Amino acid sequence: MVFLNQFRIECFLAAASYGSLTNAAAYMNISQPAMSFQIKEYEKELGVRLFQRESHGLRLTPAGEIMRDGLSPVVEMYDELVERARSSAGNSKRLTIGYNGPPNWAGISDFISDFCLRHPETEIVLHQQNMGELSKYLDIGALDIAFIFREEIPDKKYIASEPLFKEQGYMAVSYMNPLSEKDCLTAEDLRDETVIFNKHVSKGMLTVRQRLYDSGLKKEQFQLCDQYDVTIAMASCNRGIAAVPKSFSMASVPLKYLPYEDNEEWLDNCIAVNLNNHNELAVMFMKEAAQVKWPYVKA
Repeated sequence: MVFLNQFRIECFLAAASYGSLTNAAAYMNISQPAMSFQIKEYEKELGVRLFQRESHGLRLTPAGEIMRDGLSPVVEMYDELVERARSSAGNSKRLTIGYNGPPNWAGISDFISDFCLRHPETEIVLHQQNMGELSKYLDIGALDIAFIFREEIPDKKYIASEPLFKEQGYMAVSYMNPLSEKDCLTAEDLRDETVIFNKHVSKGMLTVRQRLYDSGLKKEQFQLCDQYDVTIAMASCNRGIAAVPKSFSMASVPLKYLPYEDNEEWLDNCIAVNLNNHNELAVMFMKEAAQVKWPYVKA
């Protein structure tokens, strides 16, 4: 078992960010030899090499990249848990909400704005995360509220949920692609196309990917990207066609969003709350969200 040393992890993340032991040491307010010691000890604990030392600085190894990408949200969520624990003794009006998608996914920022007008004492902290992270952090209590696919919610008594809306999987097509002239796409239309997909692991998105396979698309057609923004950027440059939920469509991006094959609703969006944190404001937020139509349109 690897002992989780928060300071050592923060040293690693600083070195990964700066690409320099000297700059990372200055950021962490320690000496350069002390920073070097922390990195070496962390590599020893993990049994893997995290950095490749080069003449101009540090370069992450593939193992280092995995650790950086995984640890960054963990440290962020740990800090959030500490803040919530410290405020739990008082009359906290703080809500921590997680979601996945573009900045105003399904009108979420408009709804939060209206909620804060009705409850001006509320402090909202938003976290944009993939579905797998949302489920995990809701389960451990690092989030009060999660807008999430129903398939992701752990089957536990302390997780309550309300349905919001169901939606189709869409294809985001560049206007440079002749397929943008169509009103609906089929597997035959995409036979020679690269289909870009966010590779984060979640039950809902794996279900969508399987449905696409079952419809006739080949696994070799798929190109998986680490980030949703990269997926959309590649589609915008006509480097492929992005498979996205309908609610992820953005009018500001030069893409045409087309339904695939039929009007079947593949994704079941809901709002979920962890009841173990005893945050009455979270339950109030969920009930108000369940009473309006989603995607939300500001009145």
